[in-house]
Amino acid sequence: MLRRVLPLAAVFSVAFSAFSASVVIDGRRFLVQEGFTVERIATTNQVLRPVNACLDDRGRLYVTEASGSSQPPAEQAKNPRWRVLRLEDRDGDGQFEHAEVFADKLPMLQGILWHDGVVYVGGTPAIWKLLDKDGDGRADERVEWWNVGRPSTHCGNEVHGPYAGPDGFIYWTKGAFEPIQWTNGVSGKAHLDRGAHIFRARPDGSEMDSIMTGGMDNPVEVAFTADGECIFTSTFIDFSQPGFRDGLAHAIYGGVYGKENSNVEDRAVKRTSPDLLHPFVQYGAGAPSGLCRATSPVWGDPSQNHFFATLFNLHKITRHQLRASGATFTADSTDFLSTDDTDFHPTDVLEDIDGSIVVVDTGGWYKLCCPTSQLWKPDVLGNLYRVRPLSKSGKLVRAPASPPSRRVTASVRKGNTSGWQARVSEAKGEPFATHAAIEALIRTGAVGELRSALEAPSPAVQRAALIALAERDGTDLKPQEVTPFLTSSDAELRRAADWIIRRRSDWAETLVEWAKLQLSTWAQEAKVAQVKTLIPVLIKNTDGQKLLAQAAGNLGYSLPLRNVILEGLANAGIKEPPSSWNKLVAAILSDHSAVQSLGSEAAQRDLFSSALRLLRQLKPSGAEDAAQRAAQDLAANLTAPIDIRLQSLASRSARSPLGAAEFDLVRTHLSPDVNPTLRSLSVKALTRSQIARDQRAALLDALREVGPLEINALLPCFEEGAGDEMGQRLLSSLRTAKARNSLRPEQLKPVLEKYSPTIQSEGAELLAQLLPDLKQQSARIDALLKELKSIPSDSSRGQAVFNSTKTACVQCHRIGYAGGEVGPNLTRIGEARTERDLLEAVVYPSASFVRSYEPVTVITKSGDAFSGMIKDESDTTVTLVLGPGAEQRIPREDVVEQRPSPVSMMPSGLDEQLSRQELADLVTFLKNTHWGAK
Repeated sequence: MLRRVLPLAAVFSVAFSAFSASVVIDGRRFLVQEGFTVERIATTNQVLRPVNACLDDRGRLYVTEASGSSQPPAEQAKNPRWRVLRLEDRDGDGQFEHAEVFADKLPMLQGILWHDGVVYVGGTPAIWKLLDKDGDGRADERVEWWNVGRPSTHCGNEVHGPYAGPDGFIYWTKGAFEPIQWTNGVSGKAHLDRGAHIFRARPDGSEMDSIMTGGMDNPVEVAFTADGECIFTSTFIDFSQPGFRDGLAHAIYGGVYGKENSNVEDRAVKRTSPDLLHPFVQYGAGAPSGLCRATSPVWGDPSQNHFFATLFNLHKITRHQLRASGATFTADSTDFLSTDDTDFHPTDVLEDIDGSIVVVDTGGWYKLCCPTSQLWKPDVLGNLYRVRPLSKSGKLVRAPASPPSRRVTASVRKGNTSGWQARVSEAKGEPFATHAAIEALIRTGAVGELRSALEAPSPAVQRAALIALAERDGTDLKPQEVTPFLTSSDAELRRAADWIIRRRSDWAETLVEWAKLQLSTWAQEAKVAQVKTLIPVLIKNTDGQKLLAQAAGNLGYSLPLRNVILEGLANAGIKEPPSSWNKLVAAILSDHSAVQSLGSEAAQRDLFSSALRLLRQLKPSGAEDAAQRAAQDLAANLTAPIDIRLQSLASRSARSPLGAAEFDLVRTHLSPDVNPTLRSLSVKALTRSQIARDQRAALLDALREVGPLEINALLPCFEEGAGDEMGQRLLSSLRTAKARNSLRPEQLKPVLEKYSPTIQSEGAELLAQLLPDLKQQSARIDALLKELKSIPSDSSRGQAVFNSTKTACVQCHRIGYAGGEVGPNLTRIGEARTERDLLEAVVYPSASFVRSYEPVTVITKSGDAFSGMIKDESDTTVTLVLGPGAEQRIPREDVVEQRPSPVSMMPSGLDEQLSRQELADLVTFLKNTHWGAK
C-alpha cells in the first residue's frame, strides 16, 4: 500500500559486482555485469523502432513502434503512422521470430499495458483501450479511456503509461506545464492545474485520484516495491545541488516533488511543507524512461526490491536494490548494461516470464526535446535485447514459465492521527515521515487539537499543526495565529510561517495594519527576512503598496531592508503602480550624497540598481516626470560608476532621445573586450532609445566589431530612417561583420522589410547564405571535428575560454556552484554528450533545444515582440528570460500570441569568434565536466 507511516521493512545489504563482462552484438560492444550475457532477440523483420513493450499472460510481447518522424506530436497526429506489434517466441528459444501488426495508424505513443485481456496504449492526448474482439490477433475496436483535455504540446509528454498497480488500479503520469482540468473521483473536487502528476483509476475509470504532483517536467514510468510502494522515474525533478537533474523517486501519497516552479502552488494537492520532496537516486542529465522491478527467483529473494531503469542519454541500464531509510528508501546502485555506442537509446525495460530482462532500444529517430545528439537519425534502427544470467556451465538459465503475479489489495487512506505529536517529534529531519503525519492531519486531524498544539513546547509539533490548519478546508486560520511564528528561534518553524503568509493574499488588508506597527521595530538588517515575507502579500493591497514605498524611502531604515522592498516592488508586475512609487524612485536617484558612495558601498549600489529596475516598470507621466529626469541626471553624473550610468540610460522610458555624450558613453561600451554586463546594458540603452540619423550611421561601424551576443540585438536600431543609402551601408557592415555568422535570419528579415525592394533583394542573398541545410551543417561539423582532433587540447585552457568575455559562456551556464541560470546546467554535460554533440551545440545552437530551455516569442497588443525563455507563467503574467540578468514580465492580458521560436538564445558563430585552439580547448573542457560525479 502507499506509505503513510514509518516502515518496518528490513534493511538490505547488497554488494554488486564491480567487474563487467564484454559482449559484442552486431559490432556494438556492451559491458554487462559479471555472470550475465546479452543477446538480440528480434530483427528488423519483426520491429524497426521499438519504444515501449509489455507481456501478456501467454508471454507474447506487445511493442509500440515509432514511425521515425521527429515532428511534434500534433503534426504526427495528422497522418498517424505509429503501430503496435505483437511478437511471439513460438519455439521457446528466447527469440521472437514471429511478428504481426496488432494495431496501426496510431499517434505518437508513450506507453503500453496488457491488463486482463485488454491492451492499453498512452500518448497525448489520451489513453486508449485496443480490443481484439474476434481473437484474430488484430485490434478491431479502439475506446478512449482517458483524455488530457487539450491538444499536445511540442514535446508530447502529457501522457506516459499506463501501468498496472498491485492494488488493482491503473496508473499513468502527466508531464508538461500546460493546464488540465480533472475531477478527483475520491473527493469529488474539480481541479485546474499545471502540475505534473501520477494519476490512478480503476480499470472502469472510477475513483480517479492523484498520487503526487510537482514542478518536474516529465514523470515517466512507475513500478512498485514488494510492499506496493510506488517508485517512479522523472526528468528535471531536482536542481538542489550541482549535477542533479533527473532521478528515481518514491511517490508518497499527496507528495509534492520537483524543481521550484509556480505550478506547485496550483493546490492540486494539499501541501505539507514549503519544501519539495526529492529523488533518492540522482541521474544527472540521464533522461530516464523505463523502469521495472524484477520478481523472479533468478534475482534472489523476491521480497527484495531489485529495480532496473533505462537512461536514454547515458546509453545504459542501471540496477538499484532499494533499502528502507526511515519512511522512504535509499538504494545500492550500479551500471547493469552499458555501451559507448551513442546510437544505443534504451527507452524501456521489463522482466520476462523466465526472469530475464528485456531491453528496448529505440534507435536514432528521436530528437524531440531530449536529444543526446542534435541530429535526427531515422536510419539508425532499434533493437530488442535480453539480459540473463549464465549458469556455472556457461549455459543460459531458464526458470519455469509462469504468468506474472498481480496483487489486488486496495490501497487504503487510513488517516491515522493518534499519537501524532510523538510521531512528528520523532520524524524531525525525515521529510517523508513528516509528510505522512501532516498529510493525515490535513485530512482528519481535529481542528481544536491542532489549535491547541500551536502552544506545544515542540517547534516540530507547532509547525505540523500550523501547516495542517493552513491547508485544511474550513479551519478559518487567522493571520494573528501565524505572525508570531515569524520571529521563532526555530528556523523551520519560521520558514513555515513565511510560506503560509506568502500564499494568503486574502490576508493583505489585515496584514497591512499589523505591518504598520511592526516595520519600525524591524528596521534593521536582522529583520530583513521578516519584511521580505510580507512583501508579496502587502503589495496586492493599495494601502500596502503605499506603506512599502514609505519604508523603502525611509532614510532611517537600513540599506538592505530598503533594497529588499525595492526588489519586491520591481518584481510586482502591477499594471497601475501608485504615484508614490515614482516619487520614491526620483528621491533615491536624486540623492547626490548617496551617489558619491556608489563606488565603494555595495549596499548603496544595490539600492540604486533596484530603483532603476523599478523605474522600468513605471509609466512615465510626461516631460516633468521626476523619476525620468533623475535617471537622466544620474547618467550624466561623471562621479557615478559606469554600470549605474548605463543602467540609468537603459531604464528610461522607451523612445527617449540619446544626447551626444550619452551616445558616446554607450557606443564605447559595445566592444567585445568590454565586460558582458556593460555590453548588455549598452545594447538595452540603444534599443530603448530614439536614435538620431547621424548616430545610426556611427553605429554601423560598431556593427562590424560587436560580438555574437550583440549583433542581432542591435538590428532594430536600423528599422527607422530606412533610405536606400542607409540600407546599402547596413548590408555592407553586416557582410564584413566579425559576428556575421551569428546573424539570425528571422531577426534580420523584418528589418530589411522596412527598406526598398532593391535593398530587400540584395538582403535576400545575405539571408540565403545564413541558412545552410542540415547536410551542409553535418558535413561542416564532421570536418571541423576532424580538424580539432588533430590539435592538442587542454581542459584548463578550455575553462579559461568558457569564463572569458569573448564567449561569455559563464554568464548563461552554470558549472558547479558558479555561473548563470539562462542556459542548461553544464556541470555533468560530459557524461551525456559526445565531443561531436558538444561541438554541434557550440556551432549550431539552434539545431535542437534542451527540454525546459526552448526559446519562445511573445507578441503583445502594442506589437512588441519579445524572444526569450519562459522562466515562469501565472494567470496574470508571463516572465521571460531575455539574457544574462535580463527579464521581461508581460501581463497575460497584453499577450496576443505566444509561439515557439526556432532560434536559440545562445548565439551561433562562436566558432568564427574563437581560434581553432580555443575551440578545441573549450570542447575538451566541456567533455570533461564530471564535477561532483561519483
